[in-house]
Amino acid sequence: MLIQTLNISTVQKLVHISCWDCLPNILLGLKQSFSWSLVFIIVTEMFIGANEGIGKIIFDFQQVFRILDLYAGIILIGIIGYLGNLFFSKIREKLVFWV
Repeated sequence: MLIQTLNISTVQKLVHISCWDCLPNILLGLKQSFSWSLVFIIVTEMFIGANEGIGKIIFDFQQVFRILDLYAGIILIGIIGYLGNLFFSKIREKLVFWV
């Protein structure tokens, strides 16, 4: 109703209303897709047979029983995941503070 009263164009409606309405869901999707992509990349490196990568290194350390190095790789993956999650959370706090 307000939009009709203000007589704004479709492009202005898209830019000023719809984009801001969708932004919280878009940022949440980016955060979740980062987490899932990290998991899929590491699992793929482990089991498909990559030549390099954290997943390959962890798999090799498991095969030769280098337990300390194995846990160092797992902790490194956890730190990468945590920092990525923190990054997307901070962006979401700054851009969509009303949510």
